[in-house]
Amino acid sequence: MNVRSKNIIESKLVEHTAFVKISTKLGQCMDSALYSDHPISLAIIGESRTGKTTVAEQFCSGYLPYRVPEGRKVPILKVITPSEPTIIGLAEHMLCHMGDERFYNGTRTAKTIRLKKLINSAETKMVMIDEFQHFVDKATDRVIHSAADWLKTLVEECGVSLVILGLESALSVLDQNEQLRGRFSAPIEMPRFDWSNEAHRDEFSAVVSAFEDEITKNFDSVELSNHEMTFRLYVATGGLIGYLWKFLRQVIVNATDSDSTTICLQDLDVAYKDSIGVRSGPSPFDEEIKYRATKNLVEKVMTIGTHVQTKVESKRRSGRKKLESVSSILGAS
Repeated sequence: MNVRSKNIIESKLVEHTAFVKISTKLGQCMDSALYSDHPISLAIIGESRTGKTTVAEQFCSGYLPYRVPEGRKVPILKVITPSEPTIIGLAEHMLCHMGDERFYNGTRTAKTIRLKKLINSAETKMVMIDEFQHFVDKATDRVIHSAADWLKTLVEECGVSLVILGLESALSVLDQNEQLRGRFSAPIEMPRFDWSNEAHRDEFSAVVSAFEDEITKNFDSVELSNHEMTFRLYVATGGLIGYLWKFLRQVIVNATDSDSTTICLQDLDVAYKDSIGVRSGPSPFDEEIKYRATKNLVEKVMTIGTHVQTKVESKRRSGRKKLESVSSILGAS
């Protein structure tokens, strides 16, 4: 089997409705930065593995850094928020991504001035910050105002569009900073697919079908797009596009490594345990189990990948969180 067949999932980009909507909004932000004195800023919010980073990276791929005789141009400066953002840490992080090899040199003020000069000389039009929820301190739930204020001043003085991506908790940074919030249009959500929503159900099915088209070019596979199998995939992934991608990639990797040209239900079961994992309880691909889309099951599946507090943790207000396991959800169904 050709090793390149392992990449058929990575190379397949499925542009569902939310993906297209966010891409359009990003384009509007870029246009405003290019042609307006008042660039639009945007907050993209969603649970982990809903595809926020994917849509951002796809958009950025159209504005890659390039060199001209005058120097390096960086249309979009995209960074991931450090786990504990400080002004110095953010400045160094951005300087490094701008190509400053001495990003660690200088005082906080010197680094900020150097960064502004680089943004202007590189003709940067958009600053994109992923994992923006890190601007909220995990232990206290307090916004790190010093870092947020520094960022607001930076984008204002440089005249760039600011795009933030993160969990819903990231919105508290905007809620508590009126000047920063004033730069933003309404937040836009990248949701997980909800099987109880007909439009979401149809879109999830279309995504599965699109991946299946690529898979069947290389493998004789069990039909993934029939209603029963699509629901099994939904139960396995919780409607999260990131989990679906991770699972199907594992299916292909396993088949390729075993030099197999066929994919059966048992192969899906193995790939599920390899990628998403289930230590106990039923597997969504157990052929002995017939899953029905009951309200109770769908509600439980929708919690896959989320973080919930135990009663003890809630009483102690410790802030520690426990990952809801797939096996516990399926076992409770």
